[in-house]
Amino acid sequence: MNKSFCVGLKPKIGYIYIWLSLSNRLIYVGETCSAHGVVGRARQHISEVGTLNSKLSDNGYEMGKIEDFYLFSFELPNTWEYTNEETTYRCAVEYLVQIECQTRFQLEIGIDFYLVSHVDYNQKCRTPQNKLIAQHIIAELIDNIRVIQNNYCLLYTSDAAD
Repeated sequence: MNKSFCVGLKPKIGYIYIWLSLSNRLIYVGETCSAHGVVGRARQHISEVGTLNSKLSDNGYEMGKIEDFYLFSFELPNTWEYTNEETTYRCAVEYLVQIECQTRFQLEIGIDFYLVSHVDYNQKCRTPQNKLIAQHIIAELIDNIRVIQNNYCLLYTSDAAD
């Protein structure tokens, strides 16, 4: 099992998390180091006033009507840069993951996604370690998307044969 299928709940560990809908071609990238991990952050996102819910609504989508919303979680290194309250390093990785999504998804899986989230560039985006982390996250995410796509194809094929 790939790590991205595990949702993080370790306190004070930094995570990059990605919400993804293949059918709607939506992607939301975020970061957290909350005491409740990705699970706690997900709960905040899907509340009525949550950032993800608001961003979807602003773009004409209803959270409850998206049938294939996947949540992927990627643990960041357990070092001070990624586990403290200051978000610069986590936001840099988040930014780089967003950029990688926009450039690599079309090339490697043939799908253009609409990026719902937004984070600004910062100087730590230049850090080789952050670039490498983002590249690993995208490679693993692309592998997982291919698994999901293949499962859809198999389900579709078996339904079509009935």
